[in-house]
Amino acid sequence: MRRQLTEQLSGMGDKTTIISAEDILLMDAAGLAELRDFLSPMASGILLAGYIRAPKGYIESGFQQRVKSGNAEFKITRHLYPGYRPLFEALENTFGTDKVQFWPFKPNHFPNRCVVQDFCRRIGIQLPPDKIIDINDELSLPAIRLLYAYRKYGPGFQKIAVDNPLRGDANAEAVRENQRLVEQLLQLAGPKLHIDNRLIHPILRKQREDIEWMEARLGAPLKDPQAPAGEPVIAAEADLLQFEAPELEWLAEQVGWAASRFKSAEPRHELVAEAVHALRMKLAEHQLAETAQKQQSAPQPRAAKAEKPPKGPFILHIGMQKTGSTSIQLSLKNTAPDERFTYLTLGKKAKASPGVIAGFATRPSDYHLFTKVNWPEEKMDKHRKAMRRQLHRSLKQCGGKTAILSGEDIPLMDEAGLVELRDFLSKRTTDIKVVGYIREPKGYMESSFQQRLKNGKGALNMEGLYPRYQRLFEGFEKAFGADNVQYWLFNTADFPNRCVVQDFCRRIGMDFPADKVITANIALTLPAIRLLYAYRKFGSGYGIGPWMIRENQLLIDQLTKLDGPKLRFDDSMVEPVLNKYREDIQWMETRIGKPFKPQPVPAENIDNAVERQQRSEPTISKETDLLQFEAPELEWLAEQVDWETSRFKPKWQRHELVAEAVHALRLKLADLHLPKTASQEQREAARNRGGKFSKLWQKDVKELVSEAKSARPTYFEKMSNARARALVKIVFRKVNRQLNRPGCVQLQIPGFGKFTTVPVSYEMDGELITSRQIEFSPEKALKSPQKKPNKNDELINRKL
Repeated sequence: MRRQLTEQLSGMGDKTTIISAEDILLMDAAGLAELRDFLSPMASGILLAGYIRAPKGYIESGFQQRVKSGNAEFKITRHLYPGYRPLFEALENTFGTDKVQFWPFKPNHFPNRCVVQDFCRRIGIQLPPDKIIDINDELSLPAIRLLYAYRKYGPGFQKIAVDNPLRGDANAEAVRENQRLVEQLLQLAGPKLHIDNRLIHPILRKQREDIEWMEARLGAPLKDPQAPAGEPVIAAEADLLQFEAPELEWLAEQVGWAASRFKSAEPRHELVAEAVHALRMKLAEHQLAETAQKQQSAPQPRAAKAEKPPKGPFILHIGMQKTGSTSIQLSLKNTAPDERFTYLTLGKKAKASPGVIAGFATRPSDYHLFTKVNWPEEKMDKHRKAMRRQLHRSLKQCGGKTAILSGEDIPLMDEAGLVELRDFLSKRTTDIKVVGYIREPKGYMESSFQQRLKNGKGALNMEGLYPRYQRLFEGFEKAFGADNVQYWLFNTADFPNRCVVQDFCRRIGMDFPADKVITANIALTLPAIRLLYAYRKFGSGYGIGPWMIRENQLLIDQLTKLDGPKLRFDDSMVEPVLNKYREDIQWMETRIGKPFKPQPVPAENIDNAVERQQRSEPTISKETDLLQFEAPELEWLAEQVDWETSRFKPKWQRHELVAEAVHALRLKLADLHLPKTASQEQREAARNRGGKFSKLWQKDVKELVSEAKSARPTYFEKMSNARARALVKIVFRKVNRQLNRPGCVQLQIPGFGKFTTVPVSYEMDGELITSRQIEFSPEKALKSPQKKPNKNDELINRKL
């Protein structure tokens, strides 16, 4: 519900949003405060408004509602009284008295006696009268008399009138039967229910202070109109059992009885109850007959059933990463493409990568998003089946239109998963085209490093940032055929209005309005990257679970507000990598039909002022450049967390202080914008999942092996770096597979340590989420054959 409300509010723009729900008054103060905190970031102003009914009319309506719901007691007690202050004071305390408006419910004063027209007039909405839906759910006094006799002397609310083999849940069927009965009784005309003032006034006298509290807010007294002269007034239960001829005749006609049958009956109220039950039974039988008739008539058009929905072309957009994919996805999802195309989603997000990988990858749990949420194998398998079903339904509903599915992480899938995806699509589409933008290596590496920082990684490994084109894309050519894979060079200078969304639509032949383009995934500046890098390297870690994903996204969004130059790697860092992968670059250049980058223009020949400025911006030539903070970014960070700028002065520990301040900003943003659905202890445990050494596990495996070999060279002197890295990967892959087996909660490895899976449950958006974390307890520290163990031995073994 929270996710759905967030999506609706975010899509409203500057429009006034209306939410209507009368039962919000039943929420407690804590729930109202949480609702306020949830709505405030997404709304420029919140106004609460409601109609207030006078107490006598409210009591009469409440008694009628009880009879509808199955109650058969004539008790006019304080429990029927609304209790204005307990209902509404919490709203004023939470949202502010000036944000809560009360309007008297007086139909005689409404335009055309219509509450809808009065509501629209008060908030300034123009609603045509012919568009108003009038729901009159108030029974007349004759109908209430018949229903009250049935509730008191009939077989009961839960007694099923007709044995329906298709009914499913018996309680639900009883509710439906009673609802049909009440709807039929609404057709019986007559005066309204009026309860004698002598029964109500004692209650109102005791509630005088509460009534005055509400009258002060309305600025007028709460008075009910008097019952019209000559209309009956109910003073005792016996009055509800005094039936008049018109209602008995109406009831007899409904069930096919002779009206004279009621004349000699004693006691009459029992016969009335019998007749009302006969009416309920008749309505239930009629509904059952209609259902059976529909089921019999449904299979008749056999030819229509045999016809399969028309298949249409299919476009699979595969990114690549850092080529404006998010903008393409959000733009096409939020603005319906022209009638020849359909944009498909898996789940509620515009990005299809998680759904496709979950549905078709051989090991979807290895995908970074599923690693963060840490789903158990059973839930992952259930999600896999759900994504396949959803894609099948979506393709079936395309009706021959060209379907578009977009996910820049799809190239991370294994070849077997791509073949399975191809086979799935081939049965449901006519022509599959795989398309993707290709970014030149240096720009990709700069953007990829930034994205990795956003995702929680804090290592600067230049070779690991290189895209490896052939490994990413050759699988598509093998699975779908090289002729069905198209590569487009990502060069915004060649795009219409420098917009990748417009270029994408132009290439596939889609008409798309330029004013509907959504720009997303804004790049961080170099100052913001320096702060985030310090946090990833020296901070408390990304954390595990949906909460942590949200917290980190809030932090990234805030860092985008920090101005400064772009991140640019110095050529001295990039060229060695490009030289190593020269064949891979040529493999991709052959497919796009041109070299990635023309020969650089000498600085003195550059006429473009923007390009000259870029040439003069700082570049990163080594990792320590990312920890050289400048005064403006430290001042900005200090202002965000209410620190004195002088606190950053000690240079020898500045990077740790920056990490501490960024973490303080993360906590501040989480407290301001995220719902308090978990205790502080639960959140802290999720942030620090992995304990004291959690930040170590964000390191690249090469860096991890290098540190281990440097710390204890004796153990690894005969093992190459490549073999050591392979060993680490194999060991932990096997450990993970063993722990994923059903029933495995602990894994003991003699000479190494013990792995234990610990269940973790928490609530998010009203849903109980069950996840797990893996804890490791090492055995006694290894003893070096050449020296006695020093005080760092335990730390080293924990790292290993």
